[in-house]
Amino acid sequence: MKKLAIISLFVLIQVIGSVSMAQAQQKPLDGMWSVSLEFGEIPFHGSFKPGIAVGYHFNDYIWTGVVYQIPDSISRDGTSFNANAIGLDGMTGSTETVGQRAMLQARIRPHRYSPYVSIGAVFNDRDTETVQFDDRDRMIGGDQVSGPMSIELSRPAAVRPSLGLGYSFTFDNGIHLFTEWAGWWMFGAPDPEITIKGEGVTGGASDYLKRKITDDFTSSPFNTYHMFQLGAGYTW
Repeated sequence: MKKLAIISLFVLIQVIGSVSMAQAQQKPLDGMWSVSLEFGEIPFHGSFKPGIAVGYHFNDYIWTGVVYQIPDSISRDGTSFNANAIGLDGMTGSTETVGQRAMLQARIRPHRYSPYVSIGAVFNDRDTETVQFDDRDRMIGGDQVSGPMSIELSRPAAVRPSLGLGYSFTFDNGIHLFTEWAGWWMFGAPDPEITIKGEGVTGGASDYLKRKITDDFTSSPFNTYHMFQLGAGYTW
């Protein structure tokens, strides 16, 4: 899923970039407003995370605005990076509650047709994923563990500075397309809050799992405070 998000970003940049080079002189964007509808996830596996962005063009090279994406709850199951990274057999399901997201940003580009860099601040509400495992015997951290288990991991809500890369193209009729990934990726993801439930889970096994989950969680840029955008809108 996350790989598809990255691929879509670069594919859209290439497609819009090639279209833009074929355009004649475009009318300037100075003093224009824009409103956009977007997805915060590639719309597969039940996740859309719709949102809205509103902003103002100071000129062809600088746009400032705000972005908001609504919360959602989805079942990721086998597509969950965090669930697969736990490394235990017998996963029966994975559900995730993704909090609302908001961003205040400025987009800056050296040329009308070039990709832009964004700077600003991003807010991510609490994200929580719960992974269920079936009833079986397992060896975890050198301890024998029996019975069903559930593991809940959460990233706390926070506001962080953001740095991003994106592309936007505005046609003469006012329609624009855009995509972007921005966030706190340069300083890594926070340690997750972890709750492990299971009658057979000993202290040693629990400590081992928490260390492993934390290492995997913090190594992924997709667990940083961030926002992905893919959408279209109107400029006037």
